[in-house]
Amino acid sequence: PSSSGLDASDLPPHLKPSVVANHQVEVLFVLCAVLGGKHKARAQDELAQLGLVDALTLMFHRLEWGVPAPSAEEDHHGMHGPGCMCNPESTLKIQYLRLIHNFCDRDARNERNKSLLLSSEEHAAMSTLSLDYPYTTLMPSPTSVPQGLLSKILTVLKNEDMNSMYRFWLAACVEAFLRGSNPANQLFVARSGLMPHLLSEILDHGFKSAASLQINFDLLGELVKFNRGLLNQLDLLLEGPASDAFFELIVTNLVDSNVFLRSLMLSLQRLLHEDQQSSGEFGKQSLLQGTCRSHLKLATFMECNWRRILWRLMGAVERGEMGQENICVVNTALIFLLFAHREHCLSQTLHALQIHQLAHHPMHCNRQVLSNFRELLEFWQRYYSHRGHDFVSLEFSSGIPYREWLDMVQMLCGP
Repeated sequence: PSSSGLDASDLPPHLKPSVVANHQVEVLFVLCAVLGGKHKARAQDELAQLGLVDALTLMFHRLEWGVPAPSAEEDHHGMHGPGCMCNPESTLKIQYLRLIHNFCDRDARNERNKSLLLSSEEHAAMSTLSLDYPYTTLMPSPTSVPQGLLSKILTVLKNEDMNSMYRFWLAACVEAFLRGSNPANQLFVARSGLMPHLLSEILDHGFKSAASLQINFDLLGELVKFNRGLLNQLDLLLEGPASDAFFELIVTNLVDSNVFLRSLMLSLQRLLHEDQQSSGEFGKQSLLQGTCRSHLKLATFMECNWRRILWRLMGAVERGEMGQENICVVNTALIFLLFAHREHCLSQTLHALQIHQLAHHPMHCNRQVLSNFRELLEFWQRYYSHRGHDFVSLEFSSGIPYREWLDMVQMLCGP
């Protein structure tokens, strides 16, 4: 009998397990669609109650992981024609990972459903951890503890080739689990050794796909977001040449690193506010105005480079290239401007940008960064005015009310 109380003998012939097994990809596709639809929160809860995670955990063991995926160099005539790298096995694995991603992806904490991805032994081990854990001596999770589905995914992710077609979806599953998670869940994932692994992958110059660099930056951003201890741990890993190389990669690959930058800026601003709240010294420290006294290299980098980063973000996407996949770049640029407005230095910031444009982009230049950015903001207004779910996601991920986002964009666009 299944966990829902149904027996296979009670099912109609077309739903018998032996029949459904021949259509696994189609079944996974339909479940992905349901979990990504308008009523996904209800679907996630109901499928959780029906034992979806138990079924996915069993299926994990039946899939063959660690086998190299088809590569672009091979001569392929795959399922979608010449050049396609898909085969029945790879298609099944990707639909499987998409289903896990959609089950975790939600603009709410969703802790009850996410907890199902941990084994009971892992839950017990987590209950003994203090959030004041000495991050400087971060220990890996005990290997003797039976693994839940999340730990299995983390193990495969760390062993997967950086250019594997599966790596993107493996990382996307972990990112969806971390999105909006509490510090305990972040610490659990960090104890798997994911942070040094991601940093190593980012610093490796062997990427064949920009998506590989982007998903590693995105995942690192979710891992450390609003977490003082893990930001400290990342800062400790950025020693010597690794520090310079990491910051250079951020600045020279802003489209790929922008979500990490947004997470870093949001986190540093929150931690700075908490520090000032505990000390009672409000207004005496500012990351944007060069008076931050943080010991973090990450904070120093942002303090010294945020204007240069903002300028490059504003020109990173051309108006004709704007779409759903890169509107996040505009949102990251807006984060800097939102905080400048909060700290009463927006007018000075905009004036400095105008001076920079006049100095570096003569009037006869065809491409004016500021006018281009204004056109991007006009697109932003149209985009979010018709997508309620997307602005709810923007609020949830940033902790900033949509009204504040909208007011900023309207102010920048003018009458």
